Amino acid sequence: MNIPFKHETDEQGNILVNPKILIPNRLNPYGTDVEKNNSSFSQIEASMLKQGINDNPIPVYPDKILKGGHTRLHIATKHDFKKVKIRLLSSRPESPTKRIDDVVKDNGEIREKNYLHCLEEMTAYETAYIEEFGGTPSDDFIDEKVAIINSGTALPITKNTLKHLKVVKEKDINLFDDINSGKISPRKAYGIVKDTQPKDKPRKNRKVLEWMRDKEFNQDILKSFNTARLAFLSKIGYEDEDGNFINLITGKGTECEENAITGVYSHLLANATTSVFRRRMPEHGAVSPRKAGDPDTQFSTYDKKGVDPLRLETKFAHRTKKGVNFYGGEGATSINPHEYILAVRQGHDDFCIIVATMTKDDWKSRTSGSISNFDSFLDKHYHEKGKTWYPIIGDIKLGNHDTQFDIYFEKINENKA
Repeated sequence: MNIPFKHETDEQGNILVNPKILIPNRLNPYGTDVEKNNSSFSQIEASMLKQGINDNPIPVYPDKILKGGHTRLHIATKHDFKKVKIRLLSSRPESPTKRIDDVVKDNGEIREKNYLHCLEEMTAYETAYIEEFGGTPSDDFIDEKVAIINSGTALPITKNTLKHLKVVKEKDINLFDDINSGKISPRKAYGIVKDTQPKDKPRKNRKVLEWMRDKEFNQDILKSFNTARLAFLSKIGYEDEDGNFINLITGKGTECEENAITGVYSHLLANATTSVFRRRMPEHGAVSPRKAGDPDTQFSTYDKKGVDPLRLETKFAHRTKKGVNFYGGEGATSINPHEYILAVRQGHDDFCIIVATMTKDDWKSRTSGSISNFDSFLDKHYHEKGKTWYPIIGDIKLGNHDTQFDIYFEKINENKA
């Protein structure tokens, strides 16, 4: 057998190669996240780690592209295996559409494909048809390939389903998380996006974390927030019949709803942030919300059609029996990555405030809007401290033998600020 790349053969006749030379197939059934999308991942990983190699050879074409075995290749690469077993296949079909047939039918044996992957298979078929025959794929061709895709999955794949999914991908690909998890159907997702503009592209090379690191700058924000906060606390009230001022927040015998105070603090901090940006960094064009749904602080200098606005959102929370939770709108679970000020108060005067990058995975849907639990956020990102998040007052440290997150609160020092 002629093997057109560097390899070894063991005593049993197995072909061994360095996994680094192998090329994943763009139609592999697990997409870019094998660990998340393959329900058998942990079992396969444990077996390979125990044996030090894959027991089941990876099927590979002579051009080093995989036909299957993407989980095995991912594990080998993750754990720096020096060798993997492969099974060399005959040359891939010359016909572009037949090549896709090969992979799609192999994927079908696994039967773990999600909706997005089925759509990508159909897109690959359409591209291959144009390459092979030119023009738009015929109805007969589409019907034949939809049947092949449907036969390899437990999902109900029809021509209409794929049309709906194509529109969803164009307008808001993040909805596929909810579609694949069963929260919403492809038809419902299509109904959500069909009359909307395509989702803005993620913005790269954001500089907000860098701008906010300046110590004098963030202290100026804290000072401005504190001045507004103290004015709010001292002036909300009324005069009684004897001319005495009754403070509705801090006065004796009065009690203010905690969420109301947190909400006001959030607005004050957001407005203070925008104001300080305008004063100290006017070149960024910081603006406050012009309409409902606009960012708390948007840097208009960088506005570009079709691209996510450069922005800084502000979220405020206080401790409850359910922990520290931040609340957002329904769209939070599909956001592009961007920066937030996350502030937690203890009482009226003690704070822990961090600047952080958040993604859609940091939010969960609820009956109305979205929620982000602070402990869950820290579980994912604590090790990124100093990189994707950092405190500007107070701190967060690991406690109780590294099993819990301890929040350290501070008062805003006017002289320091």
